Amino acid sequence: MTPDEWQSKPLGRLIAAIAAGVSVNSESRPRGLGEFGVLKTSAVTYGVFRPEQNKVVLPTEIDRLKESPVAGSVLVSRMNTEALVGAAAYVPENFADLFLPDRIWQCRPDPAVADGRWLHQLLSSPPMRRRLSEIAGGTSGSMKNIAQSRFLALSISAPPLPEQRKIATILSSVDDAIEATQAIIDQLQVVKKAMMAELLTRGLPGRHTRFKQTEIGNVPEEWALTSLGALTQHSAFGPRFPSTLYGDIGNVGSVRTTDISDDWEIDYTTVPRATLDPSVVAPHRLVDGDLLVSRSGTCGVTVVFRAQAVDMVPAAFLIRFRLQNTVDPEFVRLAMMEPSAQARVQSLAAGGVQKNLSGTNLSTLVLPLPPLAEQIEIVAAVAIIDARLRAERRLHKQQKEAKSALMSALLSGEVRVKVDEAAA
Repeated sequence: MTPDEWQSKPLGRLIAAIAAGVSVNSESRPRGLGEFGVLKTSAVTYGVFRPEQNKVVLPTEIDRLKESPVAGSVLVSRMNTEALVGAAAYVPENFADLFLPDRIWQCRPDPAVADGRWLHQLLSSPPMRRRLSEIAGGTSGSMKNIAQSRFLALSISAPPLPEQRKIATILSSVDDAIEATQAIIDQLQVVKKAMMAELLTRGLPGRHTRFKQTEIGNVPEEWALTSLGALTQHSAFGPRFPSTLYGDIGNVGSVRTTDISDDWEIDYTTVPRATLDPSVVAPHRLVDGDLLVSRSGTCGVTVVFRAQAVDMVPAAFLIRFRLQNTVDPEFVRLAMMEPSAQARVQSLAAGGVQKNLSGTNLSTLVLPLPPLAEQIEIVAAVAIIDARLRAERRLHKQQKEAKSALMSALLSGEVRVKVDEAAA
């Protein structure tokens, strides 16, 4: 139940002014010193203001710019995908050399009744995000648009201003912790990328002193070049079967591309079950160490399967490679993750908008091949930083879950905060 002291009112009663920017022509690079930038939608997409997400405005368009981010205001993405429309971010300071596009609103709270940080937390809360998505219109399946009149008419419950400030302070402190963890994750990813580039082109530190030029760049003289096909015993696409065979009591798991994380690892907790005839399962049953590669859409995403308690098969949009026992499958995965290798993979894909990889084409992919012992050492070196990344991502997830629960309690009045008399 909403506390008696909280007032139910339209959102527009809390906002002194709301304005959008204009669409201008720009270059696909961030602004430099002395230049003006127009914000990209990604500047507000994830709940935190990212001023670096901007594009430099062409000199001929500068006179058309009109709305800069102002300290204390809340930016709202009025046009975006269904999942992201309504995303909001708090502006901590003025940015005179940045400007809003027409897809972002700037909401300036009325200081007599609303705190900007609290308003941002309210708009970012899961219940409010659902409401914003619901009022968004548009016939496009990908882009939705919120009408300003419907946005301002949303009914909300507003606590007294001192309580708003206290709630905002508490939630902002959690945001700071989440941001700190994300910064660690970002830095670890930079370190991992640099480490992989070094290990996959120069080998282990201090191990090699002589290098040779090859078709894929410089590699240690002791390394060979090989093709994915030469490392493979046999390969096959996953089986096709109707969706009606999926069910909770199925006899086999079907690993899909959607079960692969952004880190190129299989999330076995999301793999669905299916009831398949043993004759279908037998030729496709995955074994520990099988390499799986996505062949359609985002081509070339590569993971290593690890044995599970239930039998599993690859779904139809994955190619399974069973490798020779003279190569470490985790090393092959790392080698295929390397940016230049991914560029070569993309060049092997055929088709127009929807690219497709064939097992035959992918088998020609050229890869570096150190001795097996060094492959294992390289994998172990990367595994150390991967373990740290997984730990930080678990913490990040826990922090976000805790923040969501805290938002629900504080923004609904279920849990009240004690306001200092001095603050009131």
